[in-house]
Amino acid sequence: EEADPEAVRRAVESRVRFVGRYGFSAGYFSPAAGWGRITGEPGQRHYTQTAEQAREMDWWYRLVMTEGNARDWIQFHWPVTFWSKAGWRLPYRLGDARGYEMTAVDRADLVRCIREYEAICRRSGYPKHYWYGSGEADNFGEIGVEKGNELARIVHEAGGSTLCTLNGPIGRESAPEHHDIVLANHATPIRDELLSHVASLGHRFGAHNTGDSRLAAGYQLWRLGACAKYQEEMLYVSYTVPYVYLPWNYKAAAVYPTAERGYRPTVRWLRYRDGRDDFLYMKALEARLEQARAAGLGGARAVEEAAGFLTSMREKG
Repeated sequence: EEADPEAVRRAVESRVRFVGRYGFSAGYFSPAAGWGRITGEPGQRHYTQTAEQAREMDWWYRLVMTEGNARDWIQFHWPVTFWSKAGWRLPYRLGDARGYEMTAVDRADLVRCIREYEAICRRSGYPKHYWYGSGEADNFGEIGVEKGNELARIVHEAGGSTLCTLNGPIGRESAPEHHDIVLANHATPIRDELLSHVASLGHRFGAHNTGDSRLAAGYQLWRLGACAKYQEEMLYVSYTVPYVYLPWNYKAAAVYPTAERGYRPTVRWLRYRDGRDDFLYMKALEARLEQARAAGLGGARAVEEAAGFLTSMREKG
């Protein structure tokens, strides 16, 4: 909050443009300070904006949409940051068993504020939001998982959609029914039963921190029928925290900071991009097959060969 706004903008622009240049999406972010305020007395709270705050918020969204490839949807990491950066200090923590339990009044206010924020986004033509309020909830045990599910119920009551990341068996059992997109890593674990369960709910599956190899980013992701992959490749690259230079954080990042406050890709980053291309190729081939069959060309040799290729690739899994 004390950082120079122009310096923050330059840093954000550099990061988003780097991600977008390699064909990835910069659609994961948290609400920033200065986008609006939650005002009013308990029971009558509203999300409001001045003209200046609306312009600031629009700058961020337009940047990730135009230069960060975030045109389809936003992974909106929201719980504490949504209300605290808007001036409402709601002391809610996922893993605190003795901490604040949301009152009915605060819950109703939060539903209202989410609806108002969503309305702003729709009027402005921003992508669909998936409110990400349950991140690796198994880290916080049963309490964290249930609180994450409650946050999802609040978003759904407000008419929104939700996304979660699973990293263990507790969340695997109860979280999928509450989240429209379910991203999971290998600790969940990812098995056919989980994929079938998510599909039976009418929800979509994706991967979270399952590795940055070409195989994990490409063929494996396609074979799982995933809609997205959230890989923390740049999370620990920051110029404001000195521990980024410690060895264990270098191992977690596929890009390195430069002396000019830019980013330098590693071989890991480039092979991850190649996997992304593999995934998009397979999805494009599936789409072309559907188009050909819809046009009555299902018996054409090229269509049969393409279908046979896809079948063989699925069987390799």
